[in-house]
Amino acid sequence: MGRRIDVDACFGINEAGLVMATFLASAAFGRCPIGYLKCNKGRDRDFISLDRASLYPDLPKAPAIVLCDFEVKHADVVGFITREIRERYPGAEVYFAVFGAMTKERNLQVASFDDLTGAGIMRAADFKAVFIAATMSPPGIEPPLELR
Repeated sequence: MGRRIDVDACFGINEAGLVMATFLASAAFGRCPIGYLKCNKGRDRDFISLDRASLYPDLPKAPAIVLCDFEVKHADVVGFITREIRERYPGAEVYFAVFGAMTKERNLQVASFDDLTGAGIMRAADFKAVFIAATMSPPGIEPPLELR
């Protein structure tokens, strides 16, 4: 992108996202504070809530926050989380880093952002930027682990 992000905190979504947030906070963002967002899914699988074990560090006003998640598919977990973060930290500039983003097609060819199943939910979350490490074919990061 040609610019540097001065990050105030990295938040991990669930345990795998926490590993990513810890690595990025240490390796790329000057050991910035780390937050943890533990999601609980309801029985109907569409209801999401945050567990009391979630951790929110004290941050300056209008902080730059990187949300880290292991995978993004169809569910609007990132939208829910982003709304919660913006409510807790008004004026936050929110970035999203994800290890695996699922493609619409099994062949993994991605010509544009819209070829990802989660494109709509990521756009709706209005992130400042999205960083994706790998794409994955449906059904996602499950055996046979087809990442590219």
